Amino acid sequence: MRSLILIPAYLLRNSLHRWLENPASPTTKFLIPFLFGLLGLMVFGLMRGIETELENQLTHGDLRTLQTSEYITAEDAATRYYEAMEESSIWEPYCSRIDLFFQLPIVASSGSLLKIPVLAYTETPSFLDIPAPPAGEARHVILFVAKNSKNQSELLNIQNYQLSVKVLPMPEKLQQIYRINAMAFVPAEMMEVPLLISHTQIQILEPKAEISTRDLETLILNYSEAERCNIRIQSSGAIIERLNQFITQQKYVRIILGGSIAVILSLVLGSLSLLEFRQELYLFALLQSLGVRRIQLIVHYLLETILITFAGGLSALLCSQYITSTLLNKSPTIMGKSGQSISLDIATIASVDLVTIAGSILTGVALSSLPFILGLRKQPGLMLQ
Repeated sequence: MRSLILIPAYLLRNSLHRWLENPASPTTKFLIPFLFGLLGLMVFGLMRGIETELENQLTHGDLRTLQTSEYITAEDAATRYYEAMEESSIWEPYCSRIDLFFQLPIVASSGSLLKIPVLAYTETPSFLDIPAPPAGEARHVILFVAKNSKNQSELLNIQNYQLSVKVLPMPEKLQQIYRINAMAFVPAEMMEVPLLISHTQIQILEPKAEISTRDLETLILNYSEAERCNIRIQSSGAIIERLNQFITQQKYVRIILGGSIAVILSLVLGSLSLLEFRQELYLFALLQSLGVRRIQLIVHYLLETILITFAGGLSALLCSQYITSTLLNKSPTIMGKSGQSISLDIATIASVDLVTIAGSILTGVALSSLPFILGLRKQPGLMLQ
């Protein structure tokens, strides 16, 4: 019983003495996992930031909604306008809701707001809350303004004409589509002349429950190609596809990065393990000849190495959080190809990433112990030969 306390105490004292004599060994065991842990956390934090950005794009949009836009040239403007007014959409069999409106090639102004896009509506879009006019009166001209706009004017200037408008807060759906501070909605009958010159037809389509968004998108693209139309589609389908691809890619990144950390750690720590074993060869032979079990020496080595390496990994985690929260003003970003900012999100890094780094360090330690374990397999007398 006494030996169970004295032997570990002696081994611990010997380790502390060895560290003081040769500080390069524990420093290396600390710095290697620290640097690789910091690299892994930065990579996983960047991936988490990209994933969060894609999820935010999905959150701000309707997963089931498609938006199409088609620019109509002067040659076809009159025909296409009247067709849209008189005929039902060809997408009605596939959609539970279709909203149609027209963007004019002109802009308006109101008070301090300049270059306001002008849209004409035939039927009130379902996502807009436009009040019905009193009986016998013309439909309202609506000026939608964002919450941060300070516009107080109730007059809208369109090509030297002034129209009375109702100023309403911009609906969230409209803000998602255009991301601007103001938008004018005018009844189509008031804007017929510029509409017949040219316009852009915009439709917001919600597929029926049995029709997937991707299927409807394919139908529209096939129609556009067959009719030689220039229909542009915006949907969440591409974002969902990118998110799924990115999640799959993360698995490979975890495997490659985790495997690299484990292999490099095992090579570096294995070399240190072999060097330390040769330096302590006489001590280990003496201890075994006095009855110290081989397993006690192995457990001591593993605990010593795990303690130092995991201290390095924990320091990497604390350092990465300090970098992202203090040195980078709590909101570090990297500009993506599209110009949007991508957060380096260490605070919400997934637990599976932390487990990957910890598992890689533990695997590296286990592999590095092989030279030590194989050296102790020899009998005490043969170890010194």
